[in-house]
Amino acid sequence: MLNTNLQDSGNLKYDAVDMFKEVLASDAILLKWILLDWNDDECLKILKHCKEAISRQNKKGGKVMIIDMVLMKNDKMNGEALNSTETQLFFDMLMMVLVTGKERQEEE
Repeated sequence: MLNTNLQDSGNLKYDAVDMFKEVLASDAILLKWILLDWNDDECLKILKHCKEAISRQNKKGGKVMIIDMVLMKNDKMNGEALNSTETQLFFDMLMMVLVTGKERQEEE
């Protein structure tokens, strides 16, 4: 279900669209907690539509900002990262039960 009740404010506009079909022309696109819900092929489709939308709006280029959880390899973990292990495991179980997506490591 798409939320269409969000209010635009100044230079920020909310659009409820199916990102698998199209993304409206934009200077910048924010994807927060989106890509982890989808498998690699579906993520590529969304990102390609974002690239096309930014190219349509601004020939000089724009920005796609992605806010998502990134898994760390064990050899890179420090004290702070060890504290988030329980949260990462919870999200792993959530991914297995609810959606076809996956959490990705930094290289991915």
